[in-house]
Amino acid sequence: VVWRFWQEGSKDALYWGANCYQPLATSPASQVEFREDLPAGDGVLVYPGECFGVGPDPVASIRLERLLDGLQDFEHLRAYELKFGRYRTSELIRRHVIYIAPKIYAKSTQNVENMRREWMFRLSNNM
Repeated sequence: VVWRFWQEGSKDALYWGANCYQPLATSPASQVEFREDLPAGDGVLVYPGECFGVGPDPVASIRLERLLDGLQDFEHLRAYELKFGRYRTSELIRRHVIYIAPKIYAKSTQNVENMRREWMFRLSNNM
């Protein structure tokens, strides 16, 4: 998602929900249930720690971890763009099929890892 922000020149983003789940029982240590009107996990960035036996602190979801990865990628894309220009940065994204259009994007983490290796190499070696 965040690569799309960069590609389309977005300046701001709003994640619409962070904890859209429902407890199954009144106990805070109960399991959670996703809202019926949403796909499982959609709108959930954190879970209650009690459900995982780790205390009252929230537990990050995989979705939150991937969002953080994307935000870090966005910053690397900006650094790459400052050094090499927008066109070459767009070409880097297209070459690795990271994001081309809403239905044409990386289906494999290998594409993303390859792109990250390339931009790190080029940024660190001024290439």
